[in-house]
Amino acid sequence: MKPVIAQILTKGVNGGVEAVVLNYCRHLSDSFHFIFLIENESEIVNSKVINSIGGELVIVPPYKHLLEYTKFLKSFFLSRKDIQVVHSNLSTMSFLPLRTAKKCHIPIRISEAHSTDSKAEKLRSVLKHIFRHLTNRYLTDKFACSILAGEFQYGHSEVNNNNVFILPNAIEISRFRFSIDQRLKTRHKLGLSESDFVIGHIGRFVSQKNHAFLINIMKQLNNKQIKLLLLGEGEKENEIRELVNQLGLQSQVIFAGTTSHPEDYYSAFDLFCLPSLYEGLPVVAVEAQANGLPLLLADTITKECKILPTTFFLSISDISSWVNKISQSLSSPKSRNVDISLFSDFDIDVQKEKLRAKYFSLLEGKND
Repeated sequence: MKPVIAQILTKGVNGGVEAVVLNYCRHLSDSFHFIFLIENESEIVNSKVINSIGGELVIVPPYKHLLEYTKFLKSFFLSRKDIQVVHSNLSTMSFLPLRTAKKCHIPIRISEAHSTDSKAEKLRSVLKHIFRHLTNRYLTDKFACSILAGEFQYGHSEVNNNNVFILPNAIEISRFRFSIDQRLKTRHKLGLSESDFVIGHIGRFVSQKNHAFLINIMKQLNNKQIKLLLLGEGEKENEIRELVNQLGLQSQVIFAGTTSHPEDYYSAFDLFCLPSLYEGLPVVAVEAQANGLPLLLADTITKECKILPTTFFLSISDISSWVNKISQSLSSPKSRNVDISLFSDFDIDVQKEKLRAKYFSLLEGKND
């Protein structure tokens, strides 16, 4: 009988973190049975994908409804005596499911850090610092998607002393290889010509992703041949649409919605920009580099995601540096060939075996 692992998530399977978790679970479904606990406020829950790997989907109340959330988890955990591992992907909010899991005597309780914080989000930052200490009370094991995320969640000494298992946001590298056919097909679908220079961004419309910064860049560039293609949904979308209208950029900014096939769009981009206030290790940065795209990333993002020499980190307090770098990119060489060997740290075929071994090691330790 396969060991049972409960994966705690917030959104459906198309979010960045959620997609990474599902990808790992897909590759490990031969060894483990996974239960995905996803909030009922999720915009997209693809049960077919979960069913295809033999997993279970459990819809839970959102954790912001604390009493309802905790009551549901307690009842569920007590009803499922077969759960041996609870793996929470809520970063600093992981104390909520892990506390309940401890009360229900689930022996292995993993907290995985997927983000850091930003001084620009003052109240959220204060709360994160409080909640991360609470999480440390209830976990048994510490995971993180990057060194930076691990240091934020658990402290520098814990990472330095190898007490944190670093699990990179891994992908199928070949899936994101550049395709000229897909480039032409996607551009045609979006009404874009080959002469258009397309800046791409993939991410939820939330404050963290800093979409307004990109819109203001487009205004300063003042070039009709430059298009900004935004993939994603979220609470800030209407606000960003209004900003686009105010600045008269309707013909240059494309809102493309969400997709479960981002690889179809990377080939259509000429440049990828991610001016986030904070990240853990953005999987989109890895995917974009696997496609051979040049990247401009905020200097708030961990340098661990730099794979290619065409990836640059710029300050989000200096918009002119972004404008200048994009202007330079207009005439840069357009080769999209990449050396696949550079991506071994982010190759799912490599990293899945490390996670498989880690899970079994924890389970064996529990049975000692």
